Amino acid sequence: MRLEIEQPKLAALLSSVTNAVEKRNTLPVLANILLKADGNTLTAVATDLDLEVTTTAEATVTTPGATTVNAATLSAIVAKLTKGKLVTLAVADGVLQVTSGRSNLSLATLPIEDFPHLASAEYTATFSAPQDQVQRLLDLSSFAMSTEETRYYLQGVYLHSVNGKARAAATDGHRLAQIDCQLEAEFPGVIVPRKTVALVRGLLGDGECVVSVSETKVKVDLGHTVVVSKVIDGTFPDYTRIIPTSHKSEVVVSAADVKQAAALVSLVSGEKVRAVKVGVSGAVLTLTVRSGAEVGVEEVDAVLTGDDVEAGFNSKYLADILQQCNGDNAVFKFNSGLDPVVIRPEDDPLSLFVCMPMRA
Repeated sequence: MRLEIEQPKLAALLSSVTNAVEKRNTLPVLANILLKADGNTLTAVATDLDLEVTTTAEATVTTPGATTVNAATLSAIVAKLTKGKLVTLAVADGVLQVTSGRSNLSLATLPIEDFPHLASAEYTATFSAPQDQVQRLLDLSSFAMSTEETRYYLQGVYLHSVNGKARAAATDGHRLAQIDCQLEAEFPGVIVPRKTVALVRGLLGDGECVVSVSETKVKVDLGHTVVVSKVIDGTFPDYTRIIPTSHKSEVVVSAADVKQAAALVSLVSGEKVRAVKVGVSGAVLTLTVRSGAEVGVEEVDAVLTGDDVEAGFNSKYLADILQQCNGDNAVFKFNSGLDPVVIRPEDDPLSLFVCMPMRA
């Protein structure tokens, strides 16, 4: 194998696939990426046996061929090479020679026969989508994924369709995100794992993508880059049961002001889990944190419709939800201090969040 490629193109190619590589591997070849040169294309493939990323870039190929090389080492080398220079990759006698300008480095390789691939799947549904729509679904829901190993079925984003439109949902049992969009699609629901969600979020950009779904896998085709991932084998709970369908009080506040106030009053508490009491009366929302003799109180302007209300929340969970409210105002819908509260961005009717109460 021998080829020439511009340093920025090679760096971008490696950046697209190296996040799929696990730092700790039982199989040495899983620390490697597969490089294939053919025609005028260099293809890179990385896998951790649960997901596989394939990406391509233009290159001048003089000798077609393939090899596998350590992903972290090659990426670090290419990042240090002079930008804008041509890079030559050549394989001989089991060694990959990387040459650019006055730089010449030799890397060990492993046989391409040892490199594993995910088994192919029969996809039952395929739909095209603007990448920014998919980005929005994942960006606004992924914060609510669980990190508990015992609740493995919550360690991802539940991507499904409702009334012919795509929806993403995620919950850890303490907070919930339900994100709708105008994307018309009909497909069976799948739980996309945390690592895949993070990787796809980093790759999405402009233009269209094609999403394919089966019972065991999901594929996202971005054009030059394709991600194939196993889905979580489990049943996502009926999350809609915890979303209140009515409310006694509605409060409109500045999302940024409440988030800043919660962060400020939480400083008086040395506890790992910081409970904040939220009380609304008249035109004022009051946040209070107590820790022994220490007390933090902050007031925020509010518009209240309905009864006065008081409830306690985990301050971090509340802040995480408010972080997703990209507009100016957030709308809180309360029933009582013991019931889940619904929080929505005032200018985004397609996003809904739920925060469970706690003693404060």
